[in-house]
Amino acid sequence: MKKTLTRIISMTICGLMYGIALQVFFLGVLLSKPLEAQTIQSVKDVEISMNLSNATLTDCFREIEKQTNYKFSFDHTIIDKQVRFNFKTKNKSVSEVLLEISREAGLKFKQVNNNINVQRLEYNGNSGKAIEILIQGITITGRVTSSEDSEGLPGVNVVVKGTTQGTVTDVDGNYTLEVPSTDAVLVFSSVGYLKEEVIVGNSSIIDFVLMLDITALEEIVVVGYGTQQKKDVTGAVSSVSTEKTRDLPNYSALQSIQGQVAGVSIVTPERPGQDPRFLIRGNNSLTASNTPLVVVDGIIYNGNVSDFNPNDLAKIDVLKDASAAAVYGSRAANGVVLITTKTGTTDRPKFNFNSYVGFQEPEKLVPVMDGKRYEQKISDFNDILFASNPNASPIVLTNVEMENRDAGRETDWIDKSLRKGIINQYHLDVSGRSENTNYYVAGTYYKEEGIVKNDNFERITLNMNLTTHITDWYSVSFKSAYTHKDYSGMEASFDQAYRQSPYGSFYDEDGPGGYAFLPIGDQLGEHPLMRTLIDDYDHNNSLWGLVSSNLEIPFIPGLKWTMNFSSNGRNDKEKRFYDNETTVDGQLRNGIARRVHRDFFDWTFDNILSYKKIFNHIHSLDLTLLYSREYRSIDYTFAEASTFVSQALGYNNLELGEIRASNSNFEEQNSLSQMARLNYSFDSRYSMTLSVRRDGFSAFAPGNKFAVFPAAAFAWTITNENFLNDVNWLDYLKLRLSYGENGNQAIDRYSSLAKIGINQYLFGNGGTSISTFTINSLANKSLTWETTVAQNVGLDFSIFNERLNSSVDIYYSRTTDLLQDRSIPQITGFATVLTNIGEVENKGLEITLNSVNLRKGKLIWESGFAFSLNRNRIVSLGGVDANKDGIEDDDISNGWFIGQPYDAIYGFRTDGIWQLNNDVPVPFRAGDFRIVDVNGDGVISPTDDRSILGSESPNFRVGISNTLQYNQFSLYAMINWVQGGGKGNYYVGDNYETRSVNRRGFSSFSERFNLQDVPYWTPNNPSEEYPRLDYFPPFNHPILEDRSFLRIQDVSLAYNFDNTLLDKFKVQNMRIYASVKNLYTFTSWTGYNPETQTTIYDLPFLRSYTVGIDFSF
Repeated sequence: MKKTLTRIISMTICGLMYGIALQVFFLGVLLSKPLEAQTIQSVKDVEISMNLSNATLTDCFREIEKQTNYKFSFDHTIIDKQVRFNFKTKNKSVSEVLLEISREAGLKFKQVNNNINVQRLEYNGNSGKAIEILIQGITITGRVTSSEDSEGLPGVNVVVKGTTQGTVTDVDGNYTLEVPSTDAVLVFSSVGYLKEEVIVGNSSIIDFVLMLDITALEEIVVVGYGTQQKKDVTGAVSSVSTEKTRDLPNYSALQSIQGQVAGVSIVTPERPGQDPRFLIRGNNSLTASNTPLVVVDGIIYNGNVSDFNPNDLAKIDVLKDASAAAVYGSRAANGVVLITTKTGTTDRPKFNFNSYVGFQEPEKLVPVMDGKRYEQKISDFNDILFASNPNASPIVLTNVEMENRDAGRETDWIDKSLRKGIINQYHLDVSGRSENTNYYVAGTYYKEEGIVKNDNFERITLNMNLTTHITDWYSVSFKSAYTHKDYSGMEASFDQAYRQSPYGSFYDEDGPGGYAFLPIGDQLGEHPLMRTLIDDYDHNNSLWGLVSSNLEIPFIPGLKWTMNFSSNGRNDKEKRFYDNETTVDGQLRNGIARRVHRDFFDWTFDNILSYKKIFNHIHSLDLTLLYSREYRSIDYTFAEASTFVSQALGYNNLELGEIRASNSNFEEQNSLSQMARLNYSFDSRYSMTLSVRRDGFSAFAPGNKFAVFPAAAFAWTITNENFLNDVNWLDYLKLRLSYGENGNQAIDRYSSLAKIGINQYLFGNGGTSISTFTINSLANKSLTWETTVAQNVGLDFSIFNERLNSSVDIYYSRTTDLLQDRSIPQITGFATVLTNIGEVENKGLEITLNSVNLRKGKLIWESGFAFSLNRNRIVSLGGVDANKDGIEDDDISNGWFIGQPYDAIYGFRTDGIWQLNNDVPVPFRAGDFRIVDVNGDGVISPTDDRSILGSESPNFRVGISNTLQYNQFSLYAMINWVQGGGKGNYYVGDNYETRSVNRRGFSSFSERFNLQDVPYWTPNNPSEEYPRLDYFPPFNHPILEDRSFLRIQDVSLAYNFDNTLLDKFKVQNMRIYASVKNLYTFTSWTGYNPETQTTIYDLPFLRSYTVGIDFSF
């Protein structure tokens, strides 16, 4: 009943929000009207009469517009809604009214013809003119658009250089201006864009594209539970617009920031529909989650980032240091990713359509042996086998293999299992805004056919944002996002493809689907494509909603109360049936049917009270208080049946299976939080942020449920000091210092409690089976939070008229009370208990550079550089000293070592291969690895001769981006460079790990012989790099390879059509583009992908080619 009611409420709210959005859209269309011709007079010459009481600034502007031909243009964020006016004037000039408004509201006005542009009046000792009047032979018309999205820009100042003649563009970016001669120079300027100049010449129509000012774009930064001006930010915060990567086929928004943010590592998976893995500033925990927190539009989001289409996102901010993230307390130990979704930006309804189509292919395929080399490998194996055991049975080809060999038939099983991948997407959105309402509605369909046959994925996303200002002091926002994902269908078995003989038969007319069961070793193996015949249903649905109420207290200027409530319901349904013909398992159990159902539900309720005030024009105060509640639950059901009497209904009737099993569970958790934050800035020179958050989590035992996490940060904007006034090349310099504590609550919900299980026991002579309850794990009432303490020193600077902008950060963090399973005496009946022991630290360096390398006429070249270096080290593992040598013990079983990174590589060192002429010690043979005797005692021992060989973590990461624009063309390229780190390449290593070889020459775990062709050791080919084929290592050790790589990650080319042509078709803008993703990787790694590959069965890394179109009307 509870779940049904929740579902009904969610659907009702969602339907209501979409209905309101449609009403707003149609009203906007019906009420829009064309501009009318107007006469031009100075505000000093136009008189009005006003009778207003307790009127807002907007009321005053609207009243002036009613009585005159003037139109006001302003940014709503500069309007103080708390300032009120009382006017009782008769026949008073507009300029006099505006002067009075200027004094009270701190605004200045610029009249350009009949447009009045409103701006904030700066208090810097010289306020300048409160009112500026620019009233104007040759008539010039044109349209000004943005380089970011080719949209028309309203409110752009277009002025004849050296004069006061000018105008302001209308809502669509159009303008008309009279100039004195063809030698006149037009100056285009707008807030957030670079000022540009153009000579009129013989042109009567001048369309112009304004380039974004990078520094101005970052002026407002999203921080936890609010925003700040960039100049006042004290923490390590990185902001990224998704516009640069909008022409790339990014499935997830995280791919949009890959390589652009220093300190953030993002690894893209190879399978369709999977979320990228990402970290911020390394691993802070050994067993708990290291995944950063995701916040969408100001509220914590517990779903997947891929639930949102990148087209629907406007901006991504990353909080990296503890002071910036501390407002999220126990959820922020691993950093925070803040996602801001798009809203309406134009005064009229705007439709935007974007679509791309493309194909995917393996960026690299590692070649395997052909038939001749396969036979040679078998022959070489037999020679080595007989040398050690003359009575061994030789490995021979089967009759089918010999028949195919003699007929000249070979099968490339990898090629047969792969296909050309196809990706396509269709996106449509409509957006707009009016004085009181802002809306954005979008729908997207994404489909990907992976490179492995039958590996398919589809996603449908619907997104809606609606904000309505009911009064000047109260607004309500409704936001919702629905996502449907379809993973149905079993893909071809890539690992089975690696186990087949090149002389094997691909087809068998008597087999299921025309495929043959194939022998693998002494067992019956599956055809790689047999899995594609399995009846498989795998759907995922997600519905997220956010209702936000914003109340600006009228009688206390600057005081604001915000209530946010969000809920998110997600469900996964998996249904699968293995018939008794298609798979080996299905045959052995006469059919298997399985159903899995997971329901995830969570809600978050935030109460936020904020107060902003500027005192005496130099003291800026921003106080935020938070009270938050959060609830999460998981409902899981599993059912399976086998030995079917009839397979006609498959997974739709499990009762037809004679053997049935089921399992279900329900889990829930609660969180409670309070937070206080103070931001203070003095004269835009000294800034301070102080915060404290108290978190409570139900997973911990009484007495440990609550923890407090403080933070502090300070910033000094040095360029605002008088002693740097004469340093003209330095535009901006700020020093940042921060300290903060964050917790990690990412543990099992019932970790502090003892867990009870059920066991079966036999009693009595008859052996009656009785179910009994047993304790499976011990309780730990002392279990508490992992806590990360972090410090950060940062420097932001801009030089050479903002041609180069940079941020440099040095950080250090230490996590204490690590959650680990600690060994306890066996007399307790248990081997381990979860407890808080151990410490780990991270330290690193981050450098971000953004430069304008060239700006000459219509040619612009910009670059970005992101460098990050992280060093991880285990400080303590609980202080255990079992051998009493005074040194804390390592945890060898988990691969954790004091003073080493969490992913240290521990093993034997090798020094070539033992050769026939060597004095080979027992138990080794010629062709084995020569393992180094580290302690020199003459005996190879896993206790004394293993050592740290390196780490899997890279030495550093670099992202380099370049954007080149010329006329309507734009080119974007991103290079991703990862240097250092090692890993065992199992693709190569499994060549020799044949272990207990059976008569077919396969290992006991059925690895095939036909792997990558490496120069293995034979008596006639005494390799010094790879051992003999039947090498069975007495002590396991990997073949290490360097994981360094340099990848041309993204390349896109776009063309924006001329607006003169588009206007004929009533199209605002149109862009066509082509892109390549993962064009090429330079690496010595012999496998597929050095960044992600762990086994020989991992999929190849993908290269994508796409073409697309984007247009608005």
